[in-house]
Amino acid sequence: MGVPVNRSATSTASNNNNDIFDLFVVGFGPAGLAVAVALHDNPNAKHIKAHFIEKQPQFGWHLGMTIPGYKMQVSFLKDLVTMRDPTSHFSFLNYLKHRGRLVAFSNLYTFLPLREEYNDYMSWAADHFRDHVTYSSEAVSVEPYFLQENNGTVEILKVTAKDPTTGELTSYLTRNLVISTGAQPKMPDLFPADHPRVKHSSQYLFTEIPADAKHIGVVGAGQSGAEIFKHIATRFPQNETKLLVKKSALRPADISPFINELYNPDGVDYYFNLPEERQLDILGEMKNTAVGIVHEMTIADLFKHKYEQIAMGKPARHRIVPNTNIQSVKADDKGVTVRAKNRMTQEDITYNFDVLFVAVGYNRTTQVKLLEPSFKDALFPLTIRRDYSLVANDSKFKAGIYLQGMCEGSHGINDAALSVMSLRGYEVVESVVKRLAGQDWEPNQKTNLVRIGGDREDGLVWGF
Repeated sequence: MGVPVNRSATSTASNNNNDIFDLFVVGFGPAGLAVAVALHDNPNAKHIKAHFIEKQPQFGWHLGMTIPGYKMQVSFLKDLVTMRDPTSHFSFLNYLKHRGRLVAFSNLYTFLPLREEYNDYMSWAADHFRDHVTYSSEAVSVEPYFLQENNGTVEILKVTAKDPTTGELTSYLTRNLVISTGAQPKMPDLFPADHPRVKHSSQYLFTEIPADAKHIGVVGAGQSGAEIFKHIATRFPQNETKLLVKKSALRPADISPFINELYNPDGVDYYFNLPEERQLDILGEMKNTAVGIVHEMTIADLFKHKYEQIAMGKPARHRIVPNTNIQSVKADDKGVTVRAKNRMTQEDITYNFDVLFVAVGYNRTTQVKLLEPSFKDALFPLTIRRDYSLVANDSKFKAGIYLQGMCEGSHGINDAALSVMSLRGYEVVESVVKRLAGQDWEPNQKTNLVRIGGDREDGLVWGF
């Protein structure tokens, strides 16, 4: 599978094919793992020399939000492989067989595993590729790497990665690059950055709540905020906990079968070939299936908890506060002060918390940060093909760059969901195989502009 190469800053060298990967993948979460599984399962890809890097020290999927007892909201049939090959070694059912729980799971009469179990499933699959993954390695730059005989043609990319702990830099050379880094936590400017008392929801389970904390706040109207609020209420029943929601009420996710059809794999082709204005219409219509919504079971649990406080005559220690428009947030070593205004009454309200969790979603901008410094003229504005590869503005740019989980604008709202992951990874591998063989794409293949920087109000899409 090849080895990493450490080089100086020069971008020109003699050709040594043993140092060059055919495929290099930045990010080894679910999307990167799906590419690895597709490489394994594709008989035409056995010759491909590939490597993966991941900034986490080990495989993990939303570990800071894998709250015990919570289930997936997506069928296990939409795992790493089943939608394209139910006989693959990497199916969830085969994982259960290897763990000795297949019969026991069947007696649950459910399609929805626990999130902890699903993370273990993906970790089990990821372990098969441990010899081809470098953990604790974060990509910091991508540059052209010119072979002496290429006369300015960009066929090779140099990816530089940094160990987050030691700062050590390592460079890799590759003919094709996949960026599958997932989403990055979004912390609006309104909230203090890197403050120990103000944490993004993605860090919830990693955050030690002080023993003397009496007032805990959560901001966000989506699934993550609702789950953190409910879990804190269970962990600290005597504390006062508030969920600050800008909307008038928590809104349920639409998970009906007809809506779920829009997340089917064949929906990608349909969406990709629509005119841009029609694509925007569909994104608007489907917003209530993935953005700022809460699963109906979670809403029912929250209302039950609210009613129990009333019925038993208990103080309303755990409250959902709707119509809250936050004006300012200040934090010091004593606590967090949130100044807000009620959207309906225009009343000014001040809340004081010991800890505040911010569940307002995620950004997907890694592709810009990695590519723009070296390829602003060659690749921007980013335009993408149906096979998830970027279109170059320069005919001398021959290297392949693919985006995974960042193409909602061009490929549909399900691009960041688990539904299409198995097929998407396989399509990328098929494209790389053709590219390495010198095969051209269809000349009339449509390209669509990727709308960069789309934020999710709640980027954790556990369902569909």
